[in-house]
Amino acid sequence: LPAPASAAWWAQVPLRLALAAALTAALVAAFRTFERPAAPAPVQGHGPLAALGATLCLLGVLGLSMVGFGGLLDGRTALLIAIPVSAPAAVAMTLGGWLLVERAGRRAP
Repeated sequence: LPAPASAAWWAQVPLRLALAAALTAALVAAFRTFERPAAPAPVQGHGPLAALGATLCLLGVLGLSMVGFGGLLDGRTALLIAIPVSAPAAVAMTLGGWLLVERAGRRAP
């Protein structure tokens, strides 16, 4: 091999890059079929359920950020989009939304 950073070394750089690119392209072509995931079966009719669950989770987390866990059993409320929300209600909304999203994500056998 020529000395690093010499003129002969710099003359070989394009050839080395071309060989590395060709080797990479050959490996990608060889292993492409093994890495391609199977197409998932489309799940019908669960979009609205997942959207409702995501909305409930969002509102529950926002309610928890406004009320906090400090007043969990004190009945302290905060106004969330013109609706008073307590900490237990916010926790229930978050858990209910999570369950709806999980249910919508399950595939039918």
